[in-house]
Amino acid sequence: MKNVLKFTLMGCGGVSLIFVFLIVLAVVVFDGDTPAEEESIISASSDVNEEEIIEEEVRGEEEVLVNEEVVIGEPLDVNDVVFTVNDLSTASNFGGEWGQDAKGEFIVVNVSVTNNRNEAITVDSSFFKLLINDVEYKADGSAAIWANEDAEFLLESVNPGLTLSGYIPFDVAPELDLTNGRIQVQTGFFGTETGEISLK
Repeated sequence: MKNVLKFTLMGCGGVSLIFVFLIVLAVVVFDGDTPAEEESIISASSDVNEEEIIEEEVRGEEEVLVNEEVVIGEPLDVNDVVFTVNDLSTASNFGGEWGQDAKGEFIVVNVSVTNNRNEAITVDSSFFKLLINDVEYKADGSAAIWANEDAEFLLESVNPGLTLSGYIPFDVAPELDLTNGRIQVQTGFFGTETGEISLK
């Protein structure tokens, strides 16, 4: 009887020890995971905050660019090539009798281009577009030849530090409203670097 009781007590004690061991193990495991979870939550939170800050900075930069309006007579720097719209006029013909007549009316933009790069650039009438709201007008290349017959401007090489001035004609409908007009300029034939000058 004593042996049976002793065996029973030992069995109960063994079960108790196993139970205590499982509780301790569970506490250690869960306590070990908590900091890692907290760290991942903190890390995710800080990542979100950094993304929000970066987005705000980008929005701020975009707003600055949008609010920066260049008008007639002011220089616009497009990656070290400076464009200035000096004046606007209209014409119906370039070159006289043997020249070219407008289909509608020529809007003639007098521009200056300054090369502040370290190498020569080329200027062409295709580098200029007239934008009015959502409508795009291309420069008239043939009329531009007549408009600049007394000045070297189109397809001319401009060395660093030099400025070239000339006329860019656009053949448009007569009395076109230029209230929202802009001249889009670009630095090369591919048009990867552009800017806009308001005609207000």
